[in-house]
Amino acid sequence: MNSKEQKLRRIVQNLTRHKFVHEACLHLEMLDGSSTLRSCFGDLPEHRPFYVASINKLFVAALIFKLVDEEKIHLHTTIHKVLPTALTDGLHVYNGTDYSDTITVKHLLSHTSGLRCYLIDRHPDGSTMMKRLQQGENTALTLEAAVKRARAMRPVFEPGKTGKAHYSNTNYHLLAGIAEALTGVPIEKQLEEMFVRLEMHNTFVIAPNEKRDYQRVRYRNTQPPLDAFFGASRYDVASTTSDLIRFLRAYLRGELFTAHRVMQGQQWNRIFFPFQYGTGLQRFSIPRFLSPFQAVPEMLGHSGSVGSVLFFLPGHNILVAGTTNQLATPQRIYRGIIQAVKVFEGR
Repeated sequence: MNSKEQKLRRIVQNLTRHKFVHEACLHLEMLDGSSTLRSCFGDLPEHRPFYVASINKLFVAALIFKLVDEEKIHLHTTIHKVLPTALTDGLHVYNGTDYSDTITVKHLLSHTSGLRCYLIDRHPDGSTMMKRLQQGENTALTLEAAVKRARAMRPVFEPGKTGKAHYSNTNYHLLAGIAEALTGVPIEKQLEEMFVRLEMHNTFVIAPNEKRDYQRVRYRNTQPPLDAFFGASRYDVASTTSDLIRFLRAYLRGELFTAHRVMQGQQWNRIFFPFQYGTGLQRFSIPRFLSPFQAVPEMLGHSGSVGSVLFFLPGHNILVAGTTNQLATPQRIYRGIIQAVKVFEGR
């Protein structure tokens, strides 16, 4: 084990020095593949898949961008022209005005639809689905059920309101439905075909009653049952850091669709600090005045609620993937990323 490997191992080991974090992985690789550094510690071996959480939004976005390239849809296509009326009727009623027929594909990709999130926003009874899942309520939530929950919550703003974005899993669940509607192919089959094409051999859509081995998600010191929830979505995914790196390289280089769709002309809107959202891409950005003693690298890609990360650092040409597999402390991994980048670059 060389000096860089030893240093990264210590960084990853330190991530697990928390009462709830039992495992951690970090994987850094140059965009051109010329150099790689990876370490896992705790209960997660390097080649065991883990739940990627919202990194799956990149997978869904890739399918949509491909459909745009094929001219089967446009970013400004309104979703009521593609999805069944049972899903779109009355979906977005804001201040007495029904905006349901004005929501576009781009609104969904960029979280500018104004729709509430069925998972993390409060329902009319004051509860959140995320909290229920953490407490062991293993709910099977299909697209239809998710939309029903979102429809019952007051939207945040009208679709496309300038400077506004609201992070919502509802948006990407609808995009998965659009991919199915336009191709006639189940979303899980489309994803699996993409994984095969990219030789992501340790990546799969988590099926109901999944028998394949993957690291179960932790919430504090429990592992809540989530198989019904994952299985019903049909686009929740388990993967490894190596496979995720392979995917992001393809995503950015135009191997899946025309690259300029995500790498040029992005309009970033704040969702929650320090994250912004563009079209099919999340951005991690901390202004220098908030970190006066060291510059924090800009990161483009996606994060997940379990401390899962998949980012490109454009100022360094580095790809980063990792996880702490913990719903209670997903933010902990970012300290490790900043330290690991310095080690990788020999600073």
